Amino acid sequence: MRKFMVSGSRALQGGSGPPVLLLHGYPQTHIAWRKLAPDLSQSYTLVIPDLPGYGASRPKAMQPRWTAPDDFIDRALATMAGGLKKVDPAALAYRFAFRDPAVRHAICEDYRSALNEDLELDAADRAQGRKLTCPVQVLWPAAEARRGAPSPIEIWSRWADDVIGATTSGGHLQPEDAPDEVLVSLRPFLSSHLLDDETRAPIPLRPPTGEQS
Repeated sequence: MRKFMVSGSRALQGGSGPPVLLLHGYPQTHIAWRKLAPDLSQSYTLVIPDLPGYGASRPKAMQPRWTAPDDFIDRALATMAGGLKKVDPAALAYRFAFRDPAVRHAICEDYRSALNEDLELDAADRAQGRKLTCPVQVLWPAAEARRGAPSPIEIWSRWADDVIGATTSGGHLQPEDAPDEVLVSLRPFLSSHLLDDETRAPIPLRPPTGEQS
């Protein structure tokens, strides 16, 4: 895959076909998609970034001020996966990214913003009745289903008009825990929305701009 930089963020691009953007979560980097990317790249052009502040990406402004040892990230991964022994050794590369104070600071800022500016922006969208216009697929761990609680589909239907979803046997790190089940759901969803209905031809992708490395 080709590496490139855009506004301080590193990303990989590879494959052929309609564009698919794969975004990781906390505390991961682009390698979270390593089990799915080889399959998806056969039909889609993948763009897989490190989110700003994660991995090798940096936001425009940084003031690192918080430090933590490896055992913090190990405990987080163990909690998400149900034990550190269940974490793929390749995923432990997250440790190397987490050792960077700038990465730890960015993760804290990510969560801080959820209770501040992100919350304000969400409230403004709700007040204006703004919703996502694109199709949305939600996958969630079957073990986390709660009796009487709204399903993830019901929750996301507040934010989008076209929502489908399914459970997997994985945990918090579904692309890591249950990659085959994620592909079973993701492939038909992508093919039904990223291919032209008449010609079934791939939608052309405009190559990304930025510094190539």
